[in-house]
Amino acid sequence: MAAPHDYKHAPLGVDSGSLDVELVGDSKKETPSRRLFLALLVCCHSPLLFGFSLGFTSPAQASMEGDAKGDVAAPPGLTVFTPADFTMYAAVLNIGAVVGAFAGSSAMDRFGRKGALMLSAVPHLVAWGATIFISQRLLLQLMRMLTGFAVGMGSSVAPIYIAEIAPSALKGTFGTLMQLSVCIGILFANIAGDYGFVVEQISGEHFCNWRKLSLWSVAMALVLAAIAFSPES
Repeated sequence: MAAPHDYKHAPLGVDSGSLDVELVGDSKKETPSRRLFLALLVCCHSPLLFGFSLGFTSPAQASMEGDAKGDVAAPPGLTVFTPADFTMYAAVLNIGAVVGAFAGSSAMDRFGRKGALMLSAVPHLVAWGATIFISQRLLLQLMRMLTGFAVGMGSSVAPIYIAEIAPSALKGTFGTLMQLSVCIGILFANIAGDYGFVVEQISGEHFCNWRKLSLWSVAMALVLAAIAFSPES
């Protein structure tokens, strides 16, 4: 009977193209390949969307509520909520996230980690794509809840996918990227909403064009869908 090999294996399910294996004496050393880092980058768009969704309401609030800055009113085409309606709009994200977390767990069991991440991109695309065009209060709140559903799905799947594709020596480093990506998403939403996607009114006052800001979420969701070309965990 052949003697058992004494070396570490690649993470379960990760194909041979994702890890470069180097012989060191009688052992083998795992080295992450470019494909593995690309898979990590694509997967991190899930927590980026999480953070972006959380931060979106901060720059968008004045425009969506029609709040005046000084004596300058917000553009009428961007005003869709009363303050009470906007509070509900911001809050329903959490309702969707709770449901999405359970759906993500079920999707993982049925379609695997990669398949569940692909599915989580779909409600992001639908919700943010619709947000660009609609102005009805109830529909916008429903799209916000659908965004929360996608966030909940991604939050339950992405950390597991990252942990399973990570080489044993880099699991801690890879694991920190989940929370880091959420924070980057929040930061990006605020910077882009306050300084990038703005409408300038009389007297130089600026208001966030939240419709154009939503386009970035559509773009990030499309990148997340590219997880289809990444290795299974």
